[in-house]
Amino acid sequence: MPYHKVQIHARTALIKWKFPPPNFLKCNVDGSLRTHPDRAACGGVFRDAIGAWKFGFVRNVGNATINMTELWGIYTALSIAKNRGVENIWLETDSAIAVKLITDGYPPTHPCKPLLAAIINLMEGSWEVILTHSYREANTVADSLANSAFNYPYGTHILDSPPREILDLLKADVTGVAYPRRIAL
Repeated sequence: MPYHKVQIHARTALIKWKFPPPNFLKCNVDGSLRTHPDRAACGGVFRDAIGAWKFGFVRNVGNATINMTELWGIYTALSIAKNRGVENIWLETDSAIAVKLITDGYPPTHPCKPLLAAIINLMEGSWEVILTHSYREANTVADSLANSAFNYPYGTHILDSPPREILDLLKADVTGVAYPRRIAL
């Protein structure tokens, strides 16, 4: 069989966390999965237009797929924001699949259909919700929170102050630390 060399065109981009516009809270969310035993968790951080911590959450989901876990993070963030009276939220996740399922639709037989329907229902109403994908390099705080959620009992736990272990990550975001990433052209 002949060998064909495939050339992939890519460039290196510097990725960093982006501040939300005034009058918006930004929530970065992430999911995490451990396979032995099968456990899933998610976490999120809410910050204002200057990047200051407002509140966060961790959720020990139990048994779930990674896509379901990412969706649980989005659902939990929206639920908390709505319950706290947030009027404008920019929700960012490093799961392109979750964003696509929510924005482009999903088949009627999708295993996450009830959770997706609940997310879409929460997004409606008298508030503005922006949902975007980010690279994982811009989602380090949420990633750390999601990984720490395994240390909490099953369920959702609101964090009114940031855990000590993420303080350096929060500072890196606010000061504009950027991380290199190869991006296909």
